[in-house]
Amino acid sequence: MKKKIIFFAAHHDDIELGCAGTALKYKRNGYDIYYVVFTKSGYMNEHGKIIRSSKTAKEEAKKAGKVIGVKKIFNLNLETNNIHINDNIKSKIINILKTINPSHVFVHWRYDVHHDHRIISDLVLGLTKNIKNVLLYRSNFFKSNKEFAGNFYVDISKEFGKKIKSIKKFKGELRRVKNSWIKIIKNENKYNGFQIGVKYAERFEVVRLSII
Repeated sequence: MKKKIIFFAAHHDDIELGCAGTALKYKRNGYDIYYVVFTKSGYMNEHGKIIRSSKTAKEEAKKAGKVIGVKKIFNLNLETNNIHINDNIKSKIINILKTINPSHVFVHWRYDVHHDHRIISDLVLGLTKNIKNVLLYRSNFFKSNKEFAGNFYVDISKEFGKKIKSIKKFKGELRRVKNSWIKIIKNENKYNGFQIGVKYAERFEVVRLSII
């Protein structure tokens, strides 16, 4: 039976930033890759001006998903920065897990400074207690009051170019941050790679790990 992985994220672009290289590597090794994205991912500034529309976020995510070879993106379409978990959402996640039956689950680090990321992490960790391989990733690098205990590295030297290509599909967000994401990701992945003697790597905090 073909092995499957689910990457959970609060927003479109989180997975690309945090672990697209790993998704690409597992895809190349014969796994089916699935995304579960909780929010519409559009948002406004404090004056009500749209910074990113939900339509744009979804369209760009599809393009990025094609670069990676994602089999399916599940969209739960919750409101960005206003996630409320209820029994209906829990039921949807449980049904997705039962349908896909993943061997691995990747989800946000539970101490991320972003509110949406923390909620998603806690929810998914609570619903995946029977999954043998669960790892946490970071999709931003803001200072937290906890230290990210990344203790599992994935060599993405061959996948790094495609990872950057997938991130570049989010054109609007890259314009907003003046392309700073590219430099930050490159430096982070290069430093991770240095830790294990390769060119580029992604780093994860292990919750459970039985097979690679």
